[in-house]
Amino acid sequence: MTRQIVFILEKQDAIEALKAYYRDHALSRLTLIRLLLLWIVAVALMSAVLVMIDGADWYQNWGHSLYRISAIYAAIIIAIWALNYFVLIPHHVQQLVKNDKQIGLEQTWVWDDHAVAIKSSYIRGTYPFRLFSGWREYPTFIALYISPKKFNVLPKAPINDEQLEDLRNIFKREIAAEEK
Repeated sequence: MTRQIVFILEKQDAIEALKAYYRDHALSRLTLIRLLLLWIVAVALMSAVLVMIDGADWYQNWGHSLYRISAIYAAIIIAIWALNYFVLIPHHVQQLVKNDKQIGLEQTWVWDDHAVAIKSSYIRGTYPFRLFSGWREYPTFIALYISPKKFNVLPKAPINDEQLEDLRNIFKREIAAEEK
């Protein structure tokens, strides 16, 4: 088995990789908990405003309205999240890909048990696997995280099954942990 692959990172592959990464973040447990906390704080603030307006009788006057207001706040938060997920993320990804100089360049990755050498006309270097903060396997690519927001994309198309299994074993052994 050769431990070398040569590929060209196409624009569409980079777009799909970045969309998958950002959408996974938007669907993460932490993001959803933050949205729930935002909703709770908004409802609590509205309740405090109603108490200040009507005093102790606020529930008799505004109780049923509070349910509607809570639903409206939930709808607004969901709408903002959906706008981010379906509109802002794709737009942000397009901007990132537009400015990426590695798109369309032939890249050569050669690896051993402890490091990967990446070579193209734009980048050249050897990177020990222990320097990567994590990795994640997606259906069409593997992401090697340099930091929580920066990662290298390794498309699966040019990799045969034996190489893919070899990379998985190395990543599991050398890189901190697979990202969830």
